Amino acid sequence: MKYAVVSYIPALHRGYLDFFRKYPGVLYVLHEELVREVPRMARDIRALTAEEIKTLLDGLKIFDEIMILDRNALPRLRQESLPLVMPDEDVNRHFAE
Repeated sequence: MKYAVVSYIPALHRGYLDFFRKYPGVLYVLHEELVREVPRMARDIRALTAEEIKTLLDGLKIFDEIMILDRNALPRLRQESLPLVMPDEDVNRHFAE
């Protein structure tokens, strides 16, 4: 089965990779402009950009497609036909609301 995964990914680690392999399909990486909208959440200055995460994950060939999810890409996400999943994390929960 294929999925549409939506997530803020500040850095790659084993937990993310295991999650991504469990839910292959399309990945929507939350752009920093959407992440900054989460109230009272200080972001780690060491966090990678959405573009850097996309480049790294492209090389792993886990997903059929990787999109940077910014305001311009929201209409595409709203039209997504695949089941949506996201890791259970603060930024993702805020975005889902």
